[in-house]
Amino acid sequence: MHIQRWLSLALVMFACLGIYNVAAAHGDNPPLPSDPLPAVEVNGAGIHAACAGGPVIDGITLDECITRNFTVGGIGKSIRVWYTKNATTANRTEDGVDYVLQHWINSDAEAQQVAEWFEEAWQRYFADSGHHLYDTGCGNMVNVRMEDGIGWSGIAYWGSSGNCWIGIDSPMVRGGGGQWTVYHEAQHYLQYSYDSGCYGYLKPNYPDDSEFVEGYADLGADSVDAALDATGYGGSTYDSTKSMYDKSYGNIFNKYFIEQLGTIATPADPWHHMDALYAHYSECDNQDDLYVLNTLIPTLSGGKWSERAFFLNFFAANWAKDWADPVTQPELVYTDDDGNAYGNLASLAQNINMAGGTQSFPDSTPDDWAARYYQVTPQAGCPYLQMEVDGASGAQLGINFMAAKTSAPTKVLRSAKIGEDFVRTFAAAGIHNRLAAAVNSFASNYNYTVNFTCVTPTINILEPRQVNFALVGDPASPIAFLARWSVSDGASPIRGLQESSFTFSAGGDPITVVPGTFQEVGNEYWAVLLPPVKPAGTTFVDFRVTLDGSISDTESNALLYVAPGNSDIALSFDASGSMNTEDVIGEGTRLTNAKRAGQVVADLLRAGDRLLVQDWSAFDNPAGCGLPGGDGNCPLDIRTLLPRTDLNAGNLSAVIGIARTQINNISARLWTPVGAGLNAAKDALVAVPGNTNPKHIFLLSDGEENVKPLYADMRSGLLASGVVVNTIAFGPEAPGSLMAQIAADTGGIYRPVATSGGGSSVMAASASEIAAFDALNLPVEASAVMAASYLPGQLGLANVYDYFDTEAQGAARVINMNYTDVPAYDNQNSVKEMGIIIDKSVNQLRLVVAGKQPDDEGCTNSDARKVDVLMPGMDPQKDRWIPISPPLKGVTPADWDIRNNRFDDVLVVNNPAEGPWRFRTYYYPTICIGLAGEGNTSDAPAGEEVMAATVDATAAPTDADAVANGAPYAFIMNVSVQSTIQLEGRLLGLAANQGEAGNEVTIIGTLLDKNGTLPATAMAALVEGPASTHVIALKDDGANNDGAAGDNIYGARFGQTVYGGGYSVRILALVKDPANPANTLWREWNGGFWIKGPKPDQQCGGQNDSDKDCMPDDWERRCKLIVGEDDRRGDPDGDGLSNAEELQLGTRPCRADTDNGGENDGSEVKNGRNPLDPKDDKVRDIGKIRVRPLNTLIMIDWSYPLSYTNMVGYLSTDVKVLGTPFNMGQQGNFPVTGLMNDTTYYVRLQGVNGDAVGDISDPVAVTPKADPDMPTGAILIENGKEVVFSKQVVLNISATDRVLNGAAQGAAAHQTDILSQLINEVSGGVEMRISNSEDMSGAVWEKVTPTKNWTLACNPGDACIVYAQFKDAAQNVSLIINDAVELDANAGTAQIFLPLINR
Repeated sequence: MHIQRWLSLALVMFACLGIYNVAAAHGDNPPLPSDPLPAVEVNGAGIHAACAGGPVIDGITLDECITRNFTVGGIGKSIRVWYTKNATTANRTEDGVDYVLQHWINSDAEAQQVAEWFEEAWQRYFADSGHHLYDTGCGNMVNVRMEDGIGWSGIAYWGSSGNCWIGIDSPMVRGGGGQWTVYHEAQHYLQYSYDSGCYGYLKPNYPDDSEFVEGYADLGADSVDAALDATGYGGSTYDSTKSMYDKSYGNIFNKYFIEQLGTIATPADPWHHMDALYAHYSECDNQDDLYVLNTLIPTLSGGKWSERAFFLNFFAANWAKDWADPVTQPELVYTDDDGNAYGNLASLAQNINMAGGTQSFPDSTPDDWAARYYQVTPQAGCPYLQMEVDGASGAQLGINFMAAKTSAPTKVLRSAKIGEDFVRTFAAAGIHNRLAAAVNSFASNYNYTVNFTCVTPTINILEPRQVNFALVGDPASPIAFLARWSVSDGASPIRGLQESSFTFSAGGDPITVVPGTFQEVGNEYWAVLLPPVKPAGTTFVDFRVTLDGSISDTESNALLYVAPGNSDIALSFDASGSMNTEDVIGEGTRLTNAKRAGQVVADLLRAGDRLLVQDWSAFDNPAGCGLPGGDGNCPLDIRTLLPRTDLNAGNLSAVIGIARTQINNISARLWTPVGAGLNAAKDALVAVPGNTNPKHIFLLSDGEENVKPLYADMRSGLLASGVVVNTIAFGPEAPGSLMAQIAADTGGIYRPVATSGGGSSVMAASASEIAAFDALNLPVEASAVMAASYLPGQLGLANVYDYFDTEAQGAARVINMNYTDVPAYDNQNSVKEMGIIIDKSVNQLRLVVAGKQPDDEGCTNSDARKVDVLMPGMDPQKDRWIPISPPLKGVTPADWDIRNNRFDDVLVVNNPAEGPWRFRTYYYPTICIGLAGEGNTSDAPAGEEVMAATVDATAAPTDADAVANGAPYAFIMNVSVQSTIQLEGRLLGLAANQGEAGNEVTIIGTLLDKNGTLPATAMAALVEGPASTHVIALKDDGANNDGAAGDNIYGARFGQTVYGGGYSVRILALVKDPANPANTLWREWNGGFWIKGPKPDQQCGGQNDSDKDCMPDDWERRCKLIVGEDDRRGDPDGDGLSNAEELQLGTRPCRADTDNGGENDGSEVKNGRNPLDPKDDKVRDIGKIRVRPLNTLIMIDWSYPLSYTNMVGYLSTDVKVLGTPFNMGQQGNFPVTGLMNDTTYYVRLQGVNGDAVGDISDPVAVTPKADPDMPTGAILIENGKEVVFSKQVVLNISATDRVLNGAAQGAAAHQTDILSQLINEVSGGVEMRISNSEDMSGAVWEKVTPTKNWTLACNPGDACIVYAQFKDAAQNVSLIINDAVELDANAGTAQIFLPLINR
């Protein structure tokens, strides 16, 4: 193989020859006269006259001409038609076929008619496009020559300055036809007028670009005359298994394109929406490239559709067009599919009946930008049909699922997705009589399997439930809630049901679905529901979900009509011996930190709450009785330190003080009876007398359960009670799997809390992770949000307990800020400040500050913690901050509820002022220093007095455990609010909050207010795993298991689940205040999940890694890696990342560009970009690749050449071998020479943009030949007649294997540039095959003859179409072309024009 530039001379010659075009479609070489003698001219019509200097064709001179003058856009234009009425035949032999040619027309009127048609086209095209036909250097004139074409019925000779010529077939015009052809060729000359870059592109690439060049010429022909428009595309078909980019005449995609994206005119106008076509020409001019749909479609649709989404709609419309609703489903219909309807646009790969069971069809996409259709007719026994497409890993398929009722009134239901796999279910027998799955490709082809399963659904409500009921507020003014449910057929999920199939009720009254919120999220259905108003005093009611009026599930007592704000809480502590472990010297034992953090719950108590405090262990009797060594039957040691106690305004302070003391009395003893501890807490919470408060257990454990009864033994009773259990897996030996299971079973929250910064936890987010968070441009201090997944001392626990309490009372966490390594006041950065906005929906504000160091007032060797507040309307430069630790009389508002403790301070403000609130915290050692911003050194400024808090630090219990005094200090500041604006998060892809190493977890977030969902300004998730922290942007784009794009459900796929252990998830959302959009509000959600797999410090191998290559077996199977072989260093997708690295990063080892953004994964990682975010990719998709075969060489071209700094090519004769790379620069049209003729080569491209490297394209097969060019041919029924009176007709046929010098109507023209003429040979020997069917069924190859007797296959009054195809001696096969005629059995009937449409 030689890669040379020796063709540059030929290309220069081609450019030079472009100014002189020979009108030699038939081999005659005289130049076209550039300035012939004018005929007699009259405005608007031409008068014939003898004209000297006319073209000479086959020795016959076109000796007459008429010139038609008219004004277009204020400019005088002319059409000059050259013709002869001399009825003399000429003989010519082409490829061994003798033709008798008849170049004459019958009358001057026929020439005048042709000129009139050209004027009509010129006027119409200018009105719609603002462009004139190409007439550069031609004196505002286009010349037309009437001749008998071989291989065409019309030809737009390539235009150049001074040469503007079009050929029209004379026999066709003599037979009364030609109108469509004239309009068609005129549109070509309009195309040539876009000569700022587009004409220079389309000419050398013709006919490879004929899906637009010829397809748009047909659109132009259809846009001028109402009679033609009414029938122009009648009977048109579309072969969906062939690439749209391989189409030509009558390309129905172009009709769909303009109808969906144009704006001008009305459907009654032939030129309806033609502006979209001309926008394509203009964009082609701008980019010097016809293949610009990826930018043009989003522009014309106002961002509504991408190129891929548009094609997805197109393939759906081709099946659904006859039954879809044009008002509500305009993307599924064709406006022009009117009285003369289109033919079949969606040929079926499978068409089956189903009365039950499953049918599967393994298949692959047939071509790029092509589709296959699979149709089912359901029978009795198939009440619902589940349709599934399971694509190859990483596949980007277009998937449409549709169900149609084809009898009046018709309807179509549709669900669609772009991705790897998709499942949807529709009601079948008795409701829809046709269902279809359509699978299409885009730029690449993939394998997939289509599965159809007849199912009988059952419903299971996931949320709300009795064990996790929804607090829906006051009966007179209820608030929206999130509902989740699944539908299954046995163990198999049924997905894809429509919103209209479901109804909901609360205690028998209908529930309203908030518009736009019904979505399928993973294997679940979600909707935000607005419950009905109920009578005063209503509390618990049942919740029901019903499918199609007959299939339902009911959750008893799942909705609670009580205003949020109170709860019954049981603090349940593991009192096993391991709680005495001190994981970090000086940070306190686990027990110490549990006691200190637990007091936060006491300090958050409200009047109306209930509190219970228990710890649990078991006696070692007999010794070693605990599992696994013993039988687990150890005597229980469950202590109730504080019996369930009701709080009210009168005893609130006292009970908080007692609770602090009793929490401090928990102790570490022996065994770990988790099940018994839970059961004791549950029984105490639900004991009579009852109340309507939500009931929660806050369960903390640091070790596996080892005493009976186990949790499994107590599970059913716990679930029946309706008690929610929030769980904390505390420390490295904590039973993460069990804690995750308990939380999932009861609708609670699971949170792992690290007790050290080593081993299975990381101390702090890395600089790159903080930079990633900063890149989200959220108005918050990244280092405080991402301070550490391990917080020192009791801070990690305190944060979780505060969040648990927030959720239990139905409040909303605003934000949590963590500060570590803080110096003493008044060093730099010693005062930490945060701010939030309080909106009108808030009726209570709560601030929690918890510190690692205690706040011990007094002149001792101790520390003082100061917390201050700035209210709305206060100026931090002028106004004094309001202290709360301690509060000051006359400064701190007397109605503020303040609880001061040694390790925490709590502020509760009822009905807080709207606007910005600011909070700050700082520490200093000893009291001999003043308040921040104050000049004195006492606790209170001179003349001021410390005000008693609601509960102050003097009520704190004696804590004999060691404390760490002095800097550096560490503390958290948390804000929550009682508000109807809340952030809900969910984790999908897990079973009971658990998964396997390598599993992908979908993180979902949605913002709710009283009436439904809200759009987020930004949403991000922070995931803290056993070995790393990750920042992920959540998106509402429909591509992240987040439902539909724009539905206010945000999602992200998280795949970095390499190691086993606990993962904490924190979602942060920024939302505009609905009542005041100038303000921005924060909301936060916390959750967690458990992954079964190797620990970060664990050796490879184990149950889920049988080949000991440190990659989970299940993960390997997903991408068909080799289980049983150590293939961690392999790189099957060639992206530069090993399989082991792909596992660590969460990318796919079988998909070089996991995020489908254009740049391969290895390049993104190397350059510090995110391989899971397509928006940061620096290489664009290559677009359309064109590889042209020539004689011993090929030419390679691609879209957007200047978008790359280099294009790398790969060439191989084995499709499985990549081949040696070679650089092609950025200009395109790159020749690869020295190749073997008749050998198939496989070409792949890889774009490079600076340091960024793209994905390698799919292979393009190309075979150089001595003659690689297809022949051209034309067919006319009865020499172009429009109406015939018998099925027995004569076909007039012509063909050639030589170059045509222009875009030709009625011809499957081959490449028409200097390369064909200089390099390729002409093999000749053209054969033809003729058929009445577009699929050429029954047609046999035979030698071309000028005429052929033929029998039409149509009925009187119908349009009859005959199809033809041509093949040369080199086995090059042309496109399929056709001609149409009307069969009328009644002689003398007025002729009705039906256009000649050639494909």
